[in-house]
Order: sequence, then structure tokens, then C-alpha cells
Amino acid sequence: MQRRIIFLFMIVLILGSFLFSAEVTLGEKIRTEKVTQVSEILEKPGDFIDKIVRVEGYIVDGCMHEGTWIAIAGDKDFQQLTIWHKEGKIIFPLDHKGKYAIAEGAIYPVQLTEAQAINWLKHLAAIHTQEIDLEKAKGGMTLYRLSPTGVIIKDAK
Repeated sequence: MQRRIIFLFMIVLILGSFLFSAEVTLGEKIRTEKVTQVSEILEKPGDFIDKIVRVEGYIVDGCMHEGTWIAIAGDKDFQQLTIWHKEGKIIFPLDHKGKYAIAEGAIYPVQLTEAQAINWLKHLAAIHTQEIDLEKAKGGMTLYRLSPTGVIIKDAK
């Protein structure tokens, strides 16, 4: 009897490791081969608005309540790109933080008022434990997000 319990326990552990390490595919299949660096998008966002791009990176932040968005780390320090489906058609798993994301979609601008921009910068400062420059918020600011058509989330590389 004890051997059977141990055997069943081992099977559950093995199957569980496969289930929890599998990648999650959301939305459509990713077709774009070329990876666009987050820094390229943030340096010249106007070049990418409404264009389909593929980005990759570690998930550093995200909605922990409804799974409406994630943010991936950029290729340069203190950069991140938010992935948020404009119509809410893609919902992300809540256990996303620290995993690796591959996303394809269009870049779109989000205009923030000065008050919204201050809150956003404070949020980023809390995440990255960095000082904030509130001068960046004067007059408001524009963020750039990716509205995905497809996303793959998998365990860290």
C-alpha cells in the first residue's frame, strides 16, 4: 500500500512538472520572425505606430487582478514596454512575473495628463527602485504600448 502511494505521488510530481512548465499561447500564431528591440521602439516610436512588430523579454510587471496587461523588460536598463490588448481580447495568466514573453502586435500611443504621468512615474520608481524626474511629467506625456495579436509566455530562458 505504501509503495502505491509513493508511486502515485511520483507520477503526480512528474505530470505536474510538465503541466506547469508548458508554455501558454494566447491569441493568434506569431508570424513575424524579426525581433524588434524595445529600445528601438522607445527611441523612435513614431516609426512603429500601427506597424506589426515582434518583441521579446522577461515579464517584469503586470496586472495581478484581472490579467489585462504585462510589461516586458527592454534591452536597456530601466526600459519596459507594456503589452495591453486595446479591446481586452487577450487576458494574461496571473503567474506571469519572471517568465519570458514573445509578443506580436501593433504599437499604439497613450496620452497621459500631467497627473496621470506623475502617477505612472511613481509606479515605475517603486518597481525599479529608482529616483523619479517629475519634470518628465510636465504637460503630460505619451506612452507607447503594444496591442498584441498573439503572445507566447513560457518559463524563463
